[in-house]
Amino acid sequence: MEITRQSSCWCWVDPQKLQRLIRTSPATRQLDRLLVAAVIEARSCERLALLAEGLGKTPLGGMYRDLAQSEEGHQRLFFRLAAKCSGEELASARLSQLVDHERRILAEVGLRAAIH
Repeated sequence: MEITRQSSCWCWVDPQKLQRLIRTSPATRQLDRLLVAAVIEARSCERLALLAEGLGKTPLGGMYRDLAQSEEGHQRLFFRLAAKCSGEELASARLSQLVDHERRILAEVGLRAAIH
């Protein structure tokens, strides 16, 4: 599943705010931890890709492209692990809920430039 891109990926949500969304029951905690990690990695990937695009074919741009690719891999890995432990349907549904919560947090926090 692809994590929906936020309208402005220069927005930064404090990971602690996302981690507060993690449920505490043993049955749901692992799923939520993996999905929150996937969202954090996806947002980092978006921001690094924008930096790479802005820097063009420079050595620094190449470094940011490589980092973005790595973050994308991390995001996919965390989602695959979540789907493996809880089933893809449940993982996808919970991911949608978490992204909706993230959107509300962004609306409260406002725009803030950050990479990770």
